[in-house]
Amino acid sequence: MDTKILKFIQGKKVIGIGTGTTISKYINILPNTAVYVPSSISTTLQLSKNGLTISTALVHEQIDLYIDGTDYFDSNANLIKGLGGALTKEKIICSASKQTVIIAQSYKYRQTFDGCFVPIEVIPMSLPRILSIISKRGLGYILREDSRKIGPVMTELGNCIVDVEYDKEFIDSCKNICGVVEHGFFESNGFILMVEKDNCE
Repeated sequence: MDTKILKFIQGKKVIGIGTGTTISKYINILPNTAVYVPSSISTTLQLSKNGLTISTALVHEQIDLYIDGTDYFDSNANLIKGLGGALTKEKIICSASKQTVIIAQSYKYRQTFDGCFVPIEVIPMSLPRILSIISKRGLGYILREDSRKIGPVMTELGNCIVDVEYDKEFIDSCKNICGVVEHGFFESNGFILMVEKDNCE
């Protein structure tokens, strides 16, 4: 898998890097020939530790390549992401990229997303109203919390995350609700999917 990733990186000048345990494994092989745009503090720290040049989407209107992992994927390379709490920044960098490579483990494949939960990033002051709307839609949800702190998990942008039972109609319309920043459903836009099988390439 390392060799395949390096082939995609070759010749690229600006590369976006996602967040999570999958992508973290590959940061150590990244060459110092490019500028990297990280999607989270944890990725920034790891890139910095490796002495790589770091930039931001504020500086680069277009990014050559985006590399990330995923929480779930289907046969059309649609994704559910956001376990690491960086879904909005990931989607911004992904949308600015000419090419996106997604690294996924085979056990994360889903024939359908029915029964999965999709993260919704919500501005804190709008939380009660949005939870009420979700409840009235008859959808299950979990306000994401961390056992190591009191209160909700906060995203990279300082918002809350509500994990909502997958419902395509709700996902397609939820950003019309005032206070919803973004959702973690990534509709495939020519994503290149690289699947790790049984810890092998």
